[in-house]
Amino acid sequence: MAAAARCNPFAFPSNIDFAFGLLVAVVLGTTLLIHLSIANTVDSGFMTQAQLNTHCEAVAGPLSQSDTLETRERWLAAFNACQKSGGRPLVGVLVGLAALAIGAAAIYVLFPAWKIRRARLVPVTAGETPEVLEELRGLRRTAGVGDEPTFVWNPLNMACTGLAFGLPGRRFVAISGGLATKLWTDPGVFRAVVLHELAHLRNGDVDKTYATVAVWWSFVATGLLPFALMLPWTDPSVAPRRVLSLAALALVVYLLRDAALRARETYADVRASTWSPFADGLDRALPSGPPQADGWRPALSHVRQWFSRHPSPSVRRYAVRDTSPLFATSFWFAAGTGVAGSLSLVGTAAVVDLLVPGAGDWTAAAIFAGLVVGVAGLALWRAVFLAQVRDAPMSGLWRVALGLAAGLAVGDLASLSATGSIPEGFALTGAALIIFDLVWYGLLFAGTTLFLRWVAGCASTWLPAVATRESPTLGLAVGAVPAVLVLTVGLQFLFSIASTRTTGGILPASMVAAALSGPAGFPIPAGPYFEAVLALIVLALQVAASPFFYMAIQLLWLVPLTAWLYRRRAAPVATARWALLDPIQSPQPHSVAPPLRPGLCVVVGLLGGMLFGLVSVPVSRGLSAASTGGLSVWLLYGQSVLGVFVQTTVALVLALFVRRLGAIHGLFGAFVCGCVVAIVALADTLLTVGLAGLQVRGLVTGTVATYLNVSALITMPAAAAAAGFASWIRWISRERRA
Repeated sequence: MAAAARCNPFAFPSNIDFAFGLLVAVVLGTTLLIHLSIANTVDSGFMTQAQLNTHCEAVAGPLSQSDTLETRERWLAAFNACQKSGGRPLVGVLVGLAALAIGAAAIYVLFPAWKIRRARLVPVTAGETPEVLEELRGLRRTAGVGDEPTFVWNPLNMACTGLAFGLPGRRFVAISGGLATKLWTDPGVFRAVVLHELAHLRNGDVDKTYATVAVWWSFVATGLLPFALMLPWTDPSVAPRRVLSLAALALVVYLLRDAALRARETYADVRASTWSPFADGLDRALPSGPPQADGWRPALSHVRQWFSRHPSPSVRRYAVRDTSPLFATSFWFAAGTGVAGSLSLVGTAAVVDLLVPGAGDWTAAAIFAGLVVGVAGLALWRAVFLAQVRDAPMSGLWRVALGLAAGLAVGDLASLSATGSIPEGFALTGAALIIFDLVWYGLLFAGTTLFLRWVAGCASTWLPAVATRESPTLGLAVGAVPAVLVLTVGLQFLFSIASTRTTGGILPASMVAAALSGPAGFPIPAGPYFEAVLALIVLALQVAASPFFYMAIQLLWLVPLTAWLYRRRAAPVATARWALLDPIQSPQPHSVAPPLRPGLCVVVGLLGGMLFGLVSVPVSRGLSAASTGGLSVWLLYGQSVLGVFVQTTVALVLALFVRRLGAIHGLFGAFVCGCVVAIVALADTLLTVGLAGLQVRGLVTGTVATYLNVSALITMPAAAAAAGFASWIRWISRERRA
């Protein structure tokens, strides 16, 4: 039955890919920061950062409490110019990256020869052990490994082990003398161990494995060691924290390395379990686990597993029987994504700004978006796949969202950039910092949660659409590329206000409030909340005028609803030939998901636009005839309020009553309504004021931006909240019926 069949983990990117990608991101981001710091130290004549800050403060001039906002802004510009005038640290960064790459490549290329020499391995020949060689070749054919690897062994090593290694085009499978004797004493164990090693070749994880090891040791030699040697030129006040940061970074990289190595062993077992000779000897090949302990020892054993390169025997045995854990969403992988993202984006943004000033935020956002989609996003695709095959609700989305936010926060704290010497008065402190962080991380968590729900929605529509294809690759591509674009846009706006944490203090809230009170016409109180409120206002203004935000909003409904075009080719995911590891005779019937309703969205959106016209046009005509001067107020403000209200109503109605992906249907309906409303509003202006009205500077673009950008800031949370409320009501109804 489908519910009992093992799901196929090889149809999707694996935890090996996730761990390796995160490791590379952390190493690259940390290497950039390390060598940028080293280059700046050398460039400044081995001045500490505190000494450089003191020098630049003297160059910028004195500060006083009576300074105006303009004076402070000029002072800050002079200070920043002094900080960047030391020279060209980019050369040092490129040298550090080259050293990392050359070191990793050298370790990777030389490892096979070193392994053969150290383990004293020699080829298995037909002249010495014809039966062993013949059995090895037969198992190679069973595993479906195309190019025959070179089988090597050490007949004097009486352990019972095997190892797959080598370079592309020159693979090796090593066996020990003790394993070779198992061919006669316990053939099942011999076949299980050899098939496990051949599964590594079949899975293509050999290169990732040894690249992981190579990157780790190259990072130690070209990153951690040089940075440790530069500690004497570190400010004494921050040196202890910098040492702790360096240790934390090394620990993160080490844990990611071991996670990749553990994952490859489990996936190799699962691959080998599809070949009948493997299962017979698996239990005997694996060591027996220790007896179950009480108290704190199980927890200690669990922590010890994080530092192990092999999963526990119980985990390996269970994964062969049930592959579901390989599809589960993981808080720790999500947290690792957050840590990797925060480390890589800070270093990359700093280096990119040296090349193209101002481009760092976009680059950092794109990198972090790629990591989130490549790890957390694809993990959700796997979770949705498992839920659809098992015909059960998906779980774990909140766990992933919380892991991402927590990882980003930890990455900020562990980053080397957080240990830098910041001049006194620059950074936010006290209640202002707490409030700003609550708002910033709150936006990050809420936005990430909504984004991940959208990713899961895309997966739920596209997986059935590609169930009749040879693989789910098309669905993954359609989901991943737009997801990176959407998240890049969202994160860029969020990162653009993050600098307030480290520079908001030099422009005190009282000064900014006083400067804004004049144009506002009334005094603006400046409390500890002011920086957060100002950042939110800046964020809203940026979004309101951004064509990138408009593009991202349309992708939110376009990507999942496009699967409607493939509705005639759709099939239950459990029936896909790539869905299950084991063939089944009679698939279990699955419940059919409610259909997508894009046509209904168009109808409701058009009705909303017509309703807007039925109200707006008579009001405009009446005000035009009255000649009271209220027409301009209505055209500039009244229409906007009415139009946004109608769009929000359309979004709420669709989100409440469409059972499947109500929020996405609400967004699409609001978009259709917004297009109609914009056309009606411009036509109304033309009819009442004439062509001169449309020629007013910014009127057309402002109208379009209002109904397609600004309104989305209201319709998005409204639709999401309404869809969540409707789902909750339906859940309560089901529980009561049950």
